[in-house]
Amino acid sequence: LGVDLRLFGSATRLPLPRASVDAIVCLYSLHHMVGETIGATEAIVQQAFREFRRVLTPTGCLLVFEVSPWWVVWGLQRCVWPLAKRALGPSLDVFFWHRDTLCRLAGPAWRLHEYRVLMAPAGVTFPFVASVRRLRLPRALYPFDVCLYQWTPDQ
Repeated sequence: LGVDLRLFGSATRLPLPRASVDAIVCLYSLHHMVGETIGATEAIVQQAFREFRRVLTPTGCLLVFEVSPWWVVWGLQRCVWPLAKRALGPSLDVFFWHRDTLCRLAGPAWRLHEYRVLMAPAGVTFPFVASVRRLRLPRALYPFDVCLYQWTPDQ
């Protein structure tokens, strides 16, 4: 049985009926939901969580894979990002979320059912910029954790 279903929308406004989806997988995309300011960026992510909640069934599941900066990088990003955004404009299209802040943005409509940091040995190297595959970095020097969040709607 083949299914050819094409939907065009945004995470903040999904073209789906209320309570019509059993699962949502958000794969490395929340950090690309960026506004002009940190406050606007937070509002966009909050709206995405509200929209995910709207379309999920009461027994549904939201899986989010994201990279989460270490505390030092998180603090540095919050200080430097506004200046960088003003200088670079739309070309700065990422803002990384620390676990505590992402959980706060999800809000009371969600219960964090599971949280995992996916670990790799410190000596493993990988391309940390997808478009520059030859540029490799040892895991020990990559200041982010790869995280899996599993949220369920809070009843």
